Amino acid sequence: MRVAVYCRVSTDDQADAKTIENQVDFARKYCDLHSLEVHDFYLDEGVSGSVPVDNRPAGSRMIGDALRGFFGAVYVYRLDRLARTALDILKTHQRLCDARVILKSMTENFDTSTPSGKFFMTTLGGIAEIERETIAERMRAGKERALREGRWPGGPPPFGYRLESKRLVINDCESDIVRMIFGLYTEGEMSTVSIAHYLNAAGVPSPEEIRGGGLKGRGRWHGGRVWNILSNPCYYGIFLYGGRGRAGGIEVRCPPVISVNQWEAARVMRRKKALYSPRNCRWEYLLKGIIRCGICGRTYFGDGSGREGRLHYYRCAGNTSLRGNSEKCPSRSVRADLLEQIVWEDISRFILSCSQLTEDVPGSILPPSEEYVSGQLEELRSIEKMCRSKDKERKRIILLSRKGVITGEEAGEQMLHISCEAKALEKRKAEIFRQSQGPPVQPGDPEWLRNSLLSCTFQARRDLVRDLVERIIVDSPTDQGKLVPRVTVAYVFDGWPDCAMLVETRGKYRLGVPKSLY
Repeated sequence: MRVAVYCRVSTDDQADAKTIENQVDFARKYCDLHSLEVHDFYLDEGVSGSVPVDNRPAGSRMIGDALRGFFGAVYVYRLDRLARTALDILKTHQRLCDARVILKSMTENFDTSTPSGKFFMTTLGGIAEIERETIAERMRAGKERALREGRWPGGPPPFGYRLESKRLVINDCESDIVRMIFGLYTEGEMSTVSIAHYLNAAGVPSPEEIRGGGLKGRGRWHGGRVWNILSNPCYYGIFLYGGRGRAGGIEVRCPPVISVNQWEAARVMRRKKALYSPRNCRWEYLLKGIIRCGICGRTYFGDGSGREGRLHYYRCAGNTSLRGNSEKCPSRSVRADLLEQIVWEDISRFILSCSQLTEDVPGSILPPSEEYVSGQLEELRSIEKMCRSKDKERKRIILLSRKGVITGEEAGEQMLHISCEAKALEKRKAEIFRQSQGPPVQPGDPEWLRNSLLSCTFQARRDLVRDLVERIIVDSPTDQGKLVPRVTVAYVFDGWPDCAMLVETRGKYRLGVPKSLY
């Protein structure tokens, strides 16, 4: 009778150790001893027993050949080599029975053609499953114990660390790069892509270049790599094992690379960028991400209407999409220019009222400190030096291309990289120059504050709004059978009216604000 031999090992380490060849050698001797003709050996190397047989490369091929009638029996070294769960063993046995193929074990004596043999096979399958779960439980317990003792669970350490005695230790060279990234993000307010371009332009080595990784990304910094560093809690001293944000995870303490305050600043900035990022907006909305609907609780978004989008509104997201039920939110839209005017004038009046005490003035409109400016100017000189080096790099690439050392395609690719890096440097240089400017603060000078408010950029105005506006809620009460938008603005400062109302009259909007405000 022609037979098939199925062999499996669970891990790549076992495969490298040639343990599957031990099963093959045993099967050859067994078949020779019992005069069995082997149709083929079906070998699954480095495949877990929890994976269904049909989902394994050799296992699925074996089932297919059995259905085609290529052999009349399948031999395994032990039943747990076929599968580690009783259910998968029974399913595979049933499929083989449907093809009139017998399942045999070379080291376990059972006959599946009899009821007692089937019972014994089922018992062995249950034992194999219990054994697997027991081993897995012991491994989990051992790993959790090692984690609580502060040992790294395995795999390469995060960038900025190295392993000593299976514990994380700060890598001085890599940790300086991590601190630079957090500084550019929190203090320089650069995006992850801009930081990546800046690091490439400055010649900062990437993790692959330092650790000798593969060719993925050719060792250059990318926005995704920067984002992974900014979102890794390891850098402030806590590693969560058991899934990000998953309940029941184990907190592992490790040496912090940055302070908790800097981590929190980066976390807040990541959230703000996700909430307030301009994306592809054609219009800048001052109150974007702050306004909430009083009916459905969803966020209001900016939307243009009228001819060429000349009129701009804040519209509830529930007006255009369904969530939780089959009805759209009935809340009314609000004119953007009118609401922004009310909020900005409130904020301006509050800031001007703080003119007697400079420390009460929001930092968004104050010029930077002398120490900060000194550090920025030092970075500016370094950037100018790097810009000159980029010009030299361009000339070298042109020279190599003219001499035929590199192809035109390679030269074009390198020139594109240099151009991106030069743009990143120029962008950073312009940002430093802008941050370093500003007249000296004159305590008690309302005229300086007034001029600062009039000349501040949209980004500075939006930062002030985020700092001083606690929440904006839009309700839509019924007035004479018609929904009318009612906007409530709550500020973080005390002693200020917190209610502004927009009332619709014959298709027009008029301000229904308390006269005491203006």
